[in-house]
Amino acid sequence: MPGEMAGRVPDEREPIGTGKRRGDDFVDRKHASTLRMKPRIADVLAVAEACLLLMGTAACSRETGAAANRTAPAKAVRSVRVMATTFQDTVRGIGTLQAVETIEVRPERPGVLEQLHFREGQDVNRGDLLFRLDDRKLVREREQREKELAAVEARLENARRTHERVSRLVEQEVLSQDELDRAEANLEELQADRERLKAAIALVDENLKDTRIEAPASGALSESRVDAGNYVQTGDPLVTLYVTSQIEVAFRIPERHKTRVREGLPVRLKVDAHSGGEFEGEVSFVGPDISPGTRDFLVKARLENP
Repeated sequence: MPGEMAGRVPDEREPIGTGKRRGDDFVDRKHASTLRMKPRIADVLAVAEACLLLMGTAACSRETGAAANRTAPAKAVRSVRVMATTFQDTVRGIGTLQAVETIEVRPERPGVLEQLHFREGQDVNRGDLLFRLDDRKLVREREQREKELAAVEARLENARRTHERVSRLVEQEVLSQDELDRAEANLEELQADRERLKAAIALVDENLKDTRIEAPASGALSESRVDAGNYVQTGDPLVTLYVTSQIEVAFRIPERHKTRVREGLPVRLKVDAHSGGEFEGEVSFVGPDISPGTRDFLVKARLENP
């Protein structure tokens, strides 16, 4: 190998090991043999490496062939055309159904309940009569006010004629201006009395109207909290009216969906009471706050009442 010794490598045709000088070179048999064998070792190593590679290739080839012999029969494969589509991410929750509006029916004036005009749980329409208060005192008061008004109207007519007569006599200088002023004052006072009585009658009419307690909207009624004959005060709760044209479901979902939920998103509702039937609506409210204990937030959805 290069660097192992100095000198020229002898030609294979030259005799080796003679110990003779040829010019300035001297070839030793032992070293010459070494120099000649080293290239052969390199050749052998090169061949061995190549064989390992080939053997590896051959071994792989043989393994592949063996595996091919052991391959199971081909199975039928169904091909499907690749298409782009949109997947829906569904968030599930358990909610509570409730009426969109709940109205407490209360009287606007005190009185004795004369009669109930509905059955508990009944569906009613807007304007249907629910309760009636005793209005006999108000009816008598209105009759009295009407009599007073009729009397004032008669006096007012007389005062109007008197004012016209006095006015003519003053123009004729038969009566003084003081007489005309008194006639005018009397006329104005009677006119004021007439307006006062008209306002009093209108107030009685409003009170009479308040004795009729009607349904403020269409819906379903709860149980009655009072019975006929009870005395009720202004604002006492009488019955609850549930507006059922639409229903609302309230439920809570985890905090991680907060940025993705918004009003108008579709909602599908499954109700066990309707034999597992499904109904569709949309989100109507997204709660702005997150519960610190459960880390969820409130969502409401509205749908038509089936």
